[in-house]
Amino acid sequence: MKKLITLFILLASLTLCAASCSHDLTNTADDTDTGTADTAETEQALTREEARAIFKEIITPTQKDAFILNDDYFYTNNHLGRTVHFFGEQVDDEGHTLRYMADLDGENETVACLKEGCAHNDMTCPAYTQYAWLIVQPDGSDEIVAYTVQNFKNQSSNIGSINVNPGIDACLFEYNITKGIRRCISTDILTSDQVDAYCNGFIYSNPADSTAHFSDDGMEYTVTYTMKYLKCINTATCETRILEENGEPLHVFMLGIYDGRVYFIDDSGNLYSCAPDLSEYEFVRCIDEEYTFPVAPHNVNDGYIRDNILLLPIKDHSVPVEDAPAGDYDLYRIDLSDSESEPELVKKHVNYMSVVYEHIYYVSTDFTEWYEYYPAANESVLLPERPKIE
Repeated sequence: MKKLITLFILLASLTLCAASCSHDLTNTADDTDTGTADTAETEQALTREEARAIFKEIITPTQKDAFILNDDYFYTNNHLGRTVHFFGEQVDDEGHTLRYMADLDGENETVACLKEGCAHNDMTCPAYTQYAWLIVQPDGSDEIVAYTVQNFKNQSSNIGSINVNPGIDACLFEYNITKGIRRCISTDILTSDQVDAYCNGFIYSNPADSTAHFSDDGMEYTVTYTMKYLKCINTATCETRILEENGEPLHVFMLGIYDGRVYFIDDSGNLYSCAPDLSEYEFVRCIDEEYTFPVAPHNVNDGYIRDNILLLPIKDHSVPVEDAPAGDYDLYRIDLSDSESEPELVKKHVNYMSVVYEHIYYVSTDFTEWYEYYPAANESVLLPERPKIE
């Protein structure tokens, strides 16, 4: 019995250190000489109260070891700025995914976890999740950081062999894969928030509600989107703020970052900019009075800023809505450094655009032509085949 108690104390100490939101996972190697069989036996010995204590440590937001970028660079779910390839493989019937990482050439494949002795089979493993990651790696940096929203609503979370009901909706986790540090950023988040973008220490979320409109015969329908809010979470202070006016959230679509300001557009085609922490905003110009929000917000880059150039797909209003394909836009570029400049047409009949490893792509409405676009030169190059877009 004494041996079992000693083993449990050792495991609990290691688990709290390794899975804690505020401790370095790489400093546990010297203390992990317990055999696999003994470890499994100790995990079975966990009580529900002990598992809850471990879980509470995992989901407690902390400001320690905050990862801050100072290059004012903007990262999106389309992997901008990454030099490492991340992919997932489903590991159980509940949709949990184990994340792997490799060089872009496919070499040096490994699980994205530095936790010594980790079994990669429950939530104490940083690479074990069922939700998409936002990957951050700035140019010139050797650190890779991942953000993910872990949903806990209406489900239990496994710690060892114990199921723990956390009583919260979700947590936003930050995992510095290079340093092996995982911490909770916020519990003030919903699964629908996801993590759409990151810039200079702020996480941005911009969820939308969708409404289907069926035709009279019920055979066809169109979908309209209403943006719910624009939220930011400060990764250093763990503070949350929503862009508001008179206490009510503004229904806007985030486009990107330029000159230290966050740019967004409303459903009247008005372009605005605001402070990175969303504490204030100002009107910039009206781009399109008949602007409509994207068909599938954030599934692709439906608006994107590179340096001073805003790329924005806009519907051709000369074509009746009932006659226009769902994915038929005209792609325009707008020079944000010149308030008097008019939107300039890049290409008509574009389905969507995407950004992968800093390359900007767009595809024709009928998916027969793929282009790579260079905003500085305002040039499009027709590609011989479809690019690899994940």
